[in-house]
Amino acid sequence: MKLLFSSLFIFITLQGCFFSKKEDILASTINIKSQKEDLATLKEIIKNVHAGAYVYNSPQQIDVLFDSIANITNESSTVREFYNKIDFIADQLKCIHTNTFFPDEYYDSLKNRKLFFDLPVIAINKKMYVNSQAYNLPLGAEVVSINFTSAGSIIEKLQRYYHSDGNSIKIKNFAIADKFAINYYLAYGGAENFLVEYKNPGSDTLKNLNFSAEKLSAIYDNSYDDTYFFYPTDAAYDFEILDNSHTAIITIRTFSFSTSATKTAYRNFLKNSFSLIKKSNIQHLIIDCRNNGGGTYSNTFPFLIYLVNTALPEYDSAIKRYDKLPYPAFVSVQDTSKIIDEDTSGNRYTEIRRGVFSENKNHINVWQPDKNLYKGKLYVIINGRVISAAATFAAILKDRTNAITVGEETGGGNGAHNAGMITYILPNSKIKVAVPTKRFYQPVKDIHPGRGVLPDKEIPVIPDDVINNIDGPLTYILDSIIKN
Repeated sequence: MKLLFSSLFIFITLQGCFFSKKEDILASTINIKSQKEDLATLKEIIKNVHAGAYVYNSPQQIDVLFDSIANITNESSTVREFYNKIDFIADQLKCIHTNTFFPDEYYDSLKNRKLFFDLPVIAINKKMYVNSQAYNLPLGAEVVSINFTSAGSIIEKLQRYYHSDGNSIKIKNFAIADKFAINYYLAYGGAENFLVEYKNPGSDTLKNLNFSAEKLSAIYDNSYDDTYFFYPTDAAYDFEILDNSHTAIITIRTFSFSTSATKTAYRNFLKNSFSLIKKSNIQHLIIDCRNNGGGTYSNTFPFLIYLVNTALPEYDSAIKRYDKLPYPAFVSVQDTSKIIDEDTSGNRYTEIRRGVFSENKNHINVWQPDKNLYKGKLYVIINGRVISAAATFAAILKDRTNAITVGEETGGGNGAHNAGMITYILPNSKIKVAVPTKRFYQPVKDIHPGRGVLPDKEIPVIPDDVINNIDGPLTYILDSIIKN
């Protein structure tokens, strides 16, 4: 969870801000005129930069979306309140790569205040359960309400802070498991104390317990120690052979390898793993990519060439909406270097219709199968936190091999993804919005528009899994498929 929290604010760098040094940043307001100016700026950026703006919304629907927010903006708002308006717009675009971030100075002040709910929880079937053994509530206790608001209402409200591709909704539960403290603050504001109404496992008796607020920085510094049921992301990949069943497990938690050293290590890991798989007569290979947040598309293919027995283009096509990057004056300092790259990439694209540019086919890399191609039984474990390049990886395996997919629908799309984010800063509020500049269509034939990769066997997390730390999908594969 610590790493996931860091990704929420990965784009935050030091910028100038409109706040007075003498006033409390959390209480300062943005006037009506400034809000409407920022909304107008964002509307133009979305319409002219966002590669997937019109996948799930027509131009008219985008206009209505922004106009409706502008029309209800009739009084000054705090930064938190205005952030919620901006993030609501981002969620309506149904794009997991469109994200909203606080101004730098706001976050710097916010993280060290005791305003936050300090209890790891998890959402299952629209209910909330304690996901820790480090507190005075038992592991697996059902949280019925917090400060007199029902858990169901809290879950529903917080889910919109976790965006998904299209209509995939499983990932939205991670708004509770991953970042409950910050998301609860966004929705309800901070508090000094939290009254929790709960039921012990197996009991219908309601009990109450008061919690004192904690600093956001402290919550996430301790998250690994306090959280019980989660998927570790400390190691990028791992390999294991189960001795008595001719079975191997490869765990892959990221495709984000950006340096020459990490790419070389990753490829050597794959080379050695599949060489050992061949020598060890492995007949069953399980690939666990749960909670894989993606990375670079090209990093999936050194893995796929050991699994897919056909040539694979990295993508079928890629589109963007401009020749020269619009609104460079609003691009964050950290992304200014991308402006030149965007403006000089025009030779790779051809305008196929007004305002739509498609990458020329000769710039798309094609990968060939490796000599150590695996030919045995293949199983892929997925969940809602499989996004971006990782969702593409799972989609190709489901589409191009005989893999059995187990778990829950991915949060990333099955047939296409937006990528190539550039962060814009709204001129008045200084709120940041990461906007994807390109849309990649994947080499997948069986496309489910608006959905993630759908498992062949759906096995959701249940409360007993949390209490007993049971891995349902892995247990199903080992006991119900391989053993039989």
